Amino acid sequence: MLVFIHINKTAGRTVRYMLRSSFGVRHCEVETRRVNGEKQPFSSADLRQLRKLYPRLESIAGHSVTGNINLEEHGTRFDYFTFVREPLKTCASRFQYNVQYRGHKDLVFEEWIERDWTRNNQTRMISGTTDANDAIRMIKEKQIFVGLTEHFDESILMLKRLLANDLDISY
Repeated sequence: MLVFIHINKTAGRTVRYMLRSSFGVRHCEVETRRVNGEKQPFSSADLRQLRKLYPRLESIAGHSVTGNINLEEHGTRFDYFTFVREPLKTCASRFQYNVQYRGHKDLVFEEWIERDWTRNNQTRMISGTTDANDAIRMIKEKQIFVGLTEHFDESILMLKRLLANDLDISY
C-alpha cells in the first residue's frame, strides 16, 4: 500500500490528484481526526475502519498520515513517501496561505513565525518531533521515499520506478 505523508505546501495537491487518478476507489484521502481538540495521527485502528469502506484499498494520503505512525496489517507492505521543499520557501508559502485563504489578514509574520507549530513542520510530519536526526532515522527505518518539490518531475519519475509502477504521473 502506498502511504503518502502530505506535508503542507510541497505539491501535495498534485500528488493527491495522481493517486486519485491512478487508483480511483482504491485510494482514500484520510481526514484529520480530533480528540479533545487535539489532532490525532492516522493509526492502524483507523486503517481497519477504513478497510470496511474500501476493501481494495491501495493508497492513502492526508495531513494526519505521518512518518512516525506504525501502520500494521497482516500481509500488507507499506511503502511510505513524501515530498519536501526548501524550508524558507515552505515557510513563506504557509504564511501566505494563512493570510490569503484562511482569512488571517491581520497576521504579522514576526508573530506567526514565533509559534511552535510553525517551526520544523516538515521534520515534524516525518518524525513526530522537530529534531532533524529523528526525521533522518525515521526515513532510514521505514525507507521513506523523499521527493523534492524543486525537482518534482524527476522525483515523480523515481517514485514511479521505485515504488509505484501503477501510478499515472500525468498532471
